[in-house]
Amino acid sequence: MKTIDVKKLVTEALATMPKPHSENIIDEVFFAIEQNDRFFKRYSECCTDLGRVKVNTAGANWVRKELARTTLRETPTKLSKLIGSYSVLDTRPAPVVKKTAANKPKPKTATAKKRLEIDARKSLSDYYMANKASLHPQIALYREQILTLIKSGVPVAEAFEKAVDEESGAD
Repeated sequence: MKTIDVKKLVTEALATMPKPHSENIIDEVFFAIEQNDRFFKRYSECCTDLGRVKVNTAGANWVRKELARTTLRETPTKLSKLIGSYSVLDTRPAPVVKKTAANKPKPKTATAKKRLEIDARKSLSDYYMANKASLHPQIALYREQILTLIKSGVPVAEAFEKAVDEESGAD
């Protein structure tokens, strides 16, 4: 079980909460989980698999992220017995950071794409020539798959192995 199960639980519990949400929404969500038999059963299963501390921490973080709020301070719980303390959240959404042109990846130019293709072909050829005797007898059949893997950043030796493994796994 992963924290994604905690996210689903918290999201469902949050959907049952009246709006607008107060600054104590984390405490309120855990109290709602505590009061609902179905929610509490899922919470208990998550705690068994992940541990109570991890579930509570992940749950509080998911509430904060879901509502796009910032943490103001920690405080002891008033409602829920599932958690000992919680983060009081700002009732205003967190400011959205806009991506600037400097943060955006630059599209590859035709020259860069051509260079990548040439480098990949050279790497493939060099590896093939150096390891020809130990490679799969029909490695030439996997040439395009290997090139694609190399261009996507997979190391050359790994690309050769992956292409052959994927093909033999498909049989």
